[in-house]
Amino acid sequence: MMTALIPEETIEEIRRSLNIVNVVSEYVVLKRTGRNYVGLCPFHQEKTPSFMVSHEKQIYHCFGCGQGGNVISFLMEIEKTTFPEAVKILAEKAGIRLPEKTLSFAGQEQTKEKDILFKVVKLAAAYYEYVLFNSSAGMQALNYLKSRNIKEETARRFKLGFAPDSWEALLKFMKKRDITEEILLKAGLVTLNSDKNGYYDRFRKRLIFPIADRKGRIVGFGGRVLGASEPKYLNSPQTYIFDKSRLLYGLHLAGNAIRKEGYALVFEGYMDVITAAQAGIKNAVASMGTALSFEQARQLRLLGKDVVISYDPDTAGQVATLRGLKILKKAGCNVKVAELPEGMDPDAYIKNKGPENFKKEIIGASLPLVEYQLKKIKENYNLQKAQDKASFLRDSLEVLSEIEDILERESYTRKIEEELELTGGALRQELKKARRRKIATDNTNNLAEKGKNRSISAGFFIDPGEVAERKLISLVLANPLLLGYLKGKLKGEDFNNSVYGALFSELLYLFENGKHIDIGAFINSKRDNKVQSLLAELYFEEEEEEELQKKIVEDCIKKIFITNIGNKKKNIEAQMQEIESKKENQEINSLLQEWQRLRKLEDLFRFGEGRD
Repeated sequence: MMTALIPEETIEEIRRSLNIVNVVSEYVVLKRTGRNYVGLCPFHQEKTPSFMVSHEKQIYHCFGCGQGGNVISFLMEIEKTTFPEAVKILAEKAGIRLPEKTLSFAGQEQTKEKDILFKVVKLAAAYYEYVLFNSSAGMQALNYLKSRNIKEETARRFKLGFAPDSWEALLKFMKKRDITEEILLKAGLVTLNSDKNGYYDRFRKRLIFPIADRKGRIVGFGGRVLGASEPKYLNSPQTYIFDKSRLLYGLHLAGNAIRKEGYALVFEGYMDVITAAQAGIKNAVASMGTALSFEQARQLRLLGKDVVISYDPDTAGQVATLRGLKILKKAGCNVKVAELPEGMDPDAYIKNKGPENFKKEIIGASLPLVEYQLKKIKENYNLQKAQDKASFLRDSLEVLSEIEDILERESYTRKIEEELELTGGALRQELKKARRRKIATDNTNNLAEKGKNRSISAGFFIDPGEVAERKLISLVLANPLLLGYLKGKLKGEDFNNSVYGALFSELLYLFENGKHIDIGAFINSKRDNKVQSLLAELYFEEEEEEELQKKIVEDCIKKIFITNIGNKKKNIEAQMQEIESKKENQEINSLLQEWQRLRKLEDLFRFGEGRD
């Protein structure tokens, strides 16, 4: 793939104009700890924060999954985008205009197509909104909104629209503006007919709900049919800019309220969110159906830890609630369930009972995850029957074994024992077995994850020389003045690891030529994401006290040379074995003398000062 042709000075200007802490904070809740900031990693599941950001060096690193780098690599990873696109997004944030023709051809094409789709979808939203409020075709939808008590200002805030009862209304509108059918198809606005020789509007005679990403950019639509047609709701298909599993309806409007209220409300449908917002409950989002994805849960977790889920009380809604609870828990959320009376959804409850009653009677009575799970299990059984009671206990063990907090687990166990009048400790014995099974499974999974994510995994042999090389680079990144002490003692070619050797040579060159070494700039100058991530990881490693640094450096130098000598000895031993059969005594003697010289040199490094 071709790389970006954006001038280095432009990239550096963009990077220096932005604070990585501010950019990362759009996706991660960060807390200051000393000089750095810490939060839950957005790239992998974790309960304890291991994601660090340095304001001083403008870099980030996660000690859990190993991701790291600067503001550009962060945006590339979090938005799953290319280098040119990430630079373009950051340039817009910084208010810096990129010169024309600065991207590679591939980068230009990808960025151009994405930009076109954003513009076309935005234009479609404006068309639908115009039809709703300014045409006779929109009267039916306006009357429907009035029947649902949705005010015009609310409809406009959510940019609601209407797709007229026509096969080609939007298509003709777009073609007059020189937008091709191919682009409309890529945007998910038209569909290819059955003969595959023509196109027609995807949304027809539907109330339109524009769906935006976190930044508020419209990326697709949901459409509710007005009438008896099926399906009742129709969404945009997956496109280059629309991925339903990564979107939550209303999140761009609810983000600040979620942070302020301290929790997010998750509903199923668009109207639930709109009605709630109109009533002053602005911290609500919708999963746009019943399938909550891990990516959606992760986005909620980044805004705060507490989530209240309130799906419809029908069977599909209850199944979806249980599935959503597991996904939210996996994402590290504290989850509660707000149950609604039979036959009512949040929209209907808020309209009939009012927002204050909804907060008090529904949100206020929401059940913690475990309590809700046990309640739902209990509803499946008649606990007056011995067989049902045993089945209930077996199902409950799975829930109880998942509780990590020992006091919480004990509380629920005692509650079940008292309610069912259990004696003899049978439930606790089975719970201990279930816990052991869970812990064993978790340990296996954790080891597998560490082995997959970390560059060096437990159980593998670690070369002491390479550990010393790594430590030495880490110390120099923390204190570049150590290069003055290292000058003349060590060279890049003395390193076994070529990456560490190249980094040391570069840093030493800068020092020897009187250059001021800005470690943040040095790390950010690396275009290789792996090298940049490695440097970020090394920088964030635990710092040593200044008075101990020279002693540690000296130990590292010794280990590096001892390892090098050991490797040379092994090479000589291999050569001696190879020529021994040829009985070339003179060559063997020469190699033996060299091996003995190296042995003495090794002893000097181990037990005293010395270097050949």
